[in-house]
Amino acid sequence: MLTLSALEGDELSVRGSNSTEYWIYQGDYEEHFENRLEIHFSYKGFVGTVGYFLWEPSQRGISMRYPIVSLGYSTPHVSIEIGHCYATYGRGLVLRQYFDRDFKHDKSLIGVKLSGDFSPVSVTLLSGRPRNLLFHPRLPTSVSPGGAREEAGKDQWVYEFVNDTTDLLRGADLSLTLNRRVSLGGNYLRLMTESDIEPSAFTELFGGNFSYAIGDWDSYFEYAQQLTCSAARGRVKGEGVYFSVSGSFAGVGLTTQYADYRDLALGVSDYRYNDPPTPLRTGLSINRGQDELGGSTMLSASPAPSLYVEAEYGFLQSHDRSQSAGEWHGNLKYDVTEALCLSLGFDRSHEREIEPNIRQVDTRPRLGALYYLSSGDGIEFELSQGFVEEQENSDETDYRETSLSASYFPSPLFTASLRAEYRSRKIDRLSPKTFWLFAEITADLLPNLSLRVLGGSVMGGLVCSGGVCRLEPDFEGAKAILSYMF
Repeated sequence: MLTLSALEGDELSVRGSNSTEYWIYQGDYEEHFENRLEIHFSYKGFVGTVGYFLWEPSQRGISMRYPIVSLGYSTPHVSIEIGHCYATYGRGLVLRQYFDRDFKHDKSLIGVKLSGDFSPVSVTLLSGRPRNLLFHPRLPTSVSPGGAREEAGKDQWVYEFVNDTTDLLRGADLSLTLNRRVSLGGNYLRLMTESDIEPSAFTELFGGNFSYAIGDWDSYFEYAQQLTCSAARGRVKGEGVYFSVSGSFAGVGLTTQYADYRDLALGVSDYRYNDPPTPLRTGLSINRGQDELGGSTMLSASPAPSLYVEAEYGFLQSHDRSQSAGEWHGNLKYDVTEALCLSLGFDRSHEREIEPNIRQVDTRPRLGALYYLSSGDGIEFELSQGFVEEQENSDETDYRETSLSASYFPSPLFTASLRAEYRSRKIDRLSPKTFWLFAEITADLLPNLSLRVLGGSVMGGLVCSGGVCRLEPDFEGAKAILSYMF
């Protein structure tokens, strides 16, 4: 962060980040290049962000560039922000527009946000047009020399705005902190689209939340209701409930969640303006708030100074149980000596109709070891063996997935890893390959400069983050990611 003293004694503060990413594919040598720069500044109450996003693949006819700009003014009690912004109400049952940098999912708002903090009451008002940028694999189209659009012929990662950017959101969020233990909140959101049957047939959501803390225990409850108009169904009412409790007693930690959503999803299949939490550890969601019922419980404990154990169970299903998912997770870590730590884990999941016409049971024990040499260098190994039972329509398939990884880190600033993965048979819908091998190096070149380099072949599969899932294809080639913060 750069700080400059002004003549009047105030300070100009400047900080920012830049991330550059480059991929090259094996075989056809196609390239993926992206860069995101953001500079944040503040001076005498004025705040702002100036940035730019650039995506330039070698595939002709597809690219993306857009500025990231916001300006505002802030006092101890009131602030206003105009331009590129984000907002989340409660835990996201009513509104959640956010940026997931690792998953490359940018849900922003272009508009104005006004906030007031008058302790114990705080208020946020906003009006803006959402812009949901999704990074996902698909068959892209390219432009031929004659101007015609044609299929590129294979899955390729692309950035796309998946929502209607003419949609308009207006909302308000109110929170009241009664004391150090109790807080209340309420919020309202209106969505107006060009496809509304008539101007008065907009969609609106109402929500309220309550949190209570005592000692080592925290609890949270949120309720939301959606009212919308549909040409086929008339006036439709949706509801959602989310509840969580976490804490510890006598050395045992407990976290439990419960979720029940009916017609609460705000958006269509490719995007949501709200994102209700999923209780599953993997981040898997069935339909992101449209028709879901589920919960999870996790227990953790350290019965001895050198021993740590945790266990978790979670489930999620549609209300008619036509779609469902369940997850069991267990992990044990034991410090044999100061230099050696052993770990034993177990994961089991079952999925029904998460992918169309597919039922799957995946059982996956794993074994790991971490050892520090006398020189202080660290070596880590992990072996995982997956047993998969799968049924697609009436066809049944059993196969095994084995993975072995080894890492070496001579210092906290440098890590070198090697990972091999094997599938006992070819699964056409997933990959024509049965063996993958890649090496990866991560290094902190400076306290604010990091580099990650990966090369080889990486197994694809279903990957989820916060309820957003995508089926990733295999990757063969090399990647380099350079991140700089200032």
